[in-house]
Parts: sequence; structure tokens; C-alpha cells
Amino acid sequence: MSRAILQDSNNFAQFAITMGRKVVGGIGLKIESQHRTAELKFSIGAQQRAKGMVSEAATSLIEYGFNVLGLSKIHARADGQNIGVVKMFSKVGMTQEGLLKGQRLRGDERIDEVIFGVLRADWVAKAKAATEDLTLNG
Repeated sequence: MSRAILQDSNNFAQFAITMGRKVVGGIGLKIESQHRTAELKFSIGAQQRAKGMVSEAATSLIEYGFNVLGLSKIHARADGQNIGVVKMFSKVGMTQEGLLKGQRLRGDERIDEVIFGVLRADWVAKAKAATEDLTLNG
């Protein structure tokens, strides 16, 4: 994590995930400015997993990426065996775009990697639909 913080902020936007005044993780966007895209990356302590903090942080970071940084697409990668992370990426509005079979090595075992992504246009359309739904049902 400390290496990422020292990187050029034009290429990596990184934020702490906190619980009270304690840093429990980090989340960031590795930016490819020439393509107006970024890869969402995160890390969180084992005791804070499955508490919704990463989902909340990822949603805010995607919003930031599109609205402040002007990105056109955000993607992320997940260990295919990590069902919690796979579900989280779907929950925050990302769509599974691909599967890289045997992409990662864990010990002697080959692990699949799942690729997720969301386009700005799709993100905006979902936000608009949610707002309209609240207006109609509120």
C-alpha cells in the first residue's frame, strides 16, 4: 500500500477506508488517462470483510471516477474463487465481462480471474432509473 500512495496521483487515485479514526483498508483507481479508463483496486483487513465497507467505498469511488476524473470506463479483477468479491462487484453496478481461465497461480493451483466493468453511460442510466423509481414510488 505505501508504494501506491507514493505513485503519481495523475495515475493512481487512492483513498483510505476508515472505521472511526482507524485505517482498515485502502481503495483506489489505477488510471489509464490515454483511454479515460481505470482499474478499481482495494485491500481491507480480514476483520472488516463482509461488512459492506468496500461496497460503499467502491460505489463512491466509481462515482468519483466518472464525475470528477471524467473516466469513461472502470474495470476490476477478482479471484474467481472469492465469491464475496465477485458478488460485491455486481452489487455496486459492475457487469461481468470476462473470465480468464487459470490466470492466477496459488501454490500449485491455477485460479480463474473474473473481469468486471462498468461504462459511464450505463452507470448514469442506472442512476437515472433509480431516481425515477424513487420519484414514482416515493
